[in-house]
Amino acid sequence: MQMNIFSWNVLASKWINHEILLKKYPEVTADDLLSRTRYAKIVQLIRSQNPVILMLQECTDESSFWDLFLDYHIVFVAHEQHLWKQWSTSGGNSIVPTGNAILLKKQLFNQRQIQAYDITCSKDDGNHAPLVYAWYKNVVPLVISSIHLDPESEALRLVQLSNILQSMNRVVARVHINNKDDNLLFMIGGDFNTDTKSKIHDTLVDDYSMFHVTPLLPTHPYITDGPVTNIDHIYIKSLAMPLIWTMAKSEILHNTMDVTEQMKTIGSDHFPLSIHMTVQI
Repeated sequence: MQMNIFSWNVLASKWINHEILLKKYPEVTADDLLSRTRYAKIVQLIRSQNPVILMLQECTDESSFWDLFLDYHIVFVAHEQHLWKQWSTSGGNSIVPTGNAILLKKQLFNQRQIQAYDITCSKDDGNHAPLVYAWYKNVVPLVISSIHLDPESEALRLVQLSNILQSMNRVVARVHINNKDDNLLFMIGGDFNTDTKSKIHDTLVDDYSMFHVTPLLPTHPYITDGPVTNIDHIYIKSLAMPLIWTMAKSEILHNTMDVTEQMKTIGSDHFPLSIHMTVQI
């Protein structure tokens, strides 16, 4: 049984700094940064990958965006308005809620088998994440979260991740315990704002026995003035099912694109992640 899984920080309009982006991406014009222009490019790329499960970060609760995904069940959770307010610019609508989302292909997921939760990752800054318990093709149960961890503090990132993992365990204990099927797939994807040399990675891999299934390629070329790194990831864990995954699609998305043309070409300052996974039931 195969799944195509996709994760992407699509860049919220409220955090677009025109001066910085126009300088760092020489090919970009002001028109390229308009929401309608970027949405068209973002959706076109997503459609080309045809994901079964889609995890988005920095998406906005606007019908002009979600109307492009009518063939998906959409679970959107907004951050509180004061999250990262120091980044808000006049270039974006600061009123429209920004948050994370999980999208599931309607033809493969039954709406009646989807349970959605709003997880408070950290109370002080108002960071939230969606968590979903759902059944793929009525056969494989999944627990999924799309996350965007703090960009500055590793201590806060660890708190946020801990709250997410605890919430996943509570959902499993409350919902999945009633099912005798031991097949269960955990999945966490998103913008972790840190690389695989961090305590976040060690916690997921060493303490929770999750697999890091995305390539070690830069996903945000201009995150700092220093060496670029990968800050976007997908981690998975299976309780009973053997898993096989490939990352060829992600590597293609990176290697065929010049980073200076990235914003103009795909509409975001992050590269997307795409994996093909085979679940052996």
